[in-house]
Amino acid sequence: MKVWIFIFFGLCQWVPLMAQEKKGTAIEVGHTAPELITKDIAGNPVHLDALTKDGKVVLSFMRYAGCPVCTYRVHELKQQHESLKAQGYTLIVVFESSPEVLLQYQREFDLPFTIIADPSNRLYDAYAVETSAGKMLKTSRQKEINQQFKAGKEMYANKYKRDGKMTRIGADFVIGPGRVVLKVHYGAHIGDHLELSTLLARN
Repeated sequence: MKVWIFIFFGLCQWVPLMAQEKKGTAIEVGHTAPELITKDIAGNPVHLDALTKDGKVVLSFMRYAGCPVCTYRVHELKQQHESLKAQGYTLIVVFESSPEVLLQYQREFDLPFTIIADPSNRLYDAYAVETSAGKMLKTSRQKEINQQFKAGKEMYANKYKRDGKMTRIGADFVIGPGRVVLKVHYGAHIGDHLELSTLLARN
């Protein structure tokens, strides 16, 4: 068992094992997605209405830049970015980290998609992206996450401090014209995200 799993258990001695926090109302398929009017980490405006006028948005909520499992997922998104773009998707990735940290993160990994910093958790709350100690502990039973953790950690040239919630669980949303929600995926554990193959499969 990996050392990080013991760290998870140690940290959770200070929180109820099944503690869960989900602010806002859970998003469902067919709902109108909450409006997203903000700026990316470079200061460029991001307006969900405009982005979904003639296309679709994949909105992915991560944890924080120092999370190796999230870095593994970010590299999956980078590898599939051109394929997603070719099928009409705009990719937006949200982190709890600060803009300053994420600018360095984006440069290090040469990420081609939109990144939003949300340290105040305004967007996380609007989309009911939860924190859950129980789901965090469930991660320790996922063998593939151990591999993702190791691979993600090896990708770093720089070290990033934790500047988000340890119990944050990721989520993904696919949003179409009129801000209609087409797909919803609330993670069952850390590292559980929407399978990109479901977006890239051709009819």
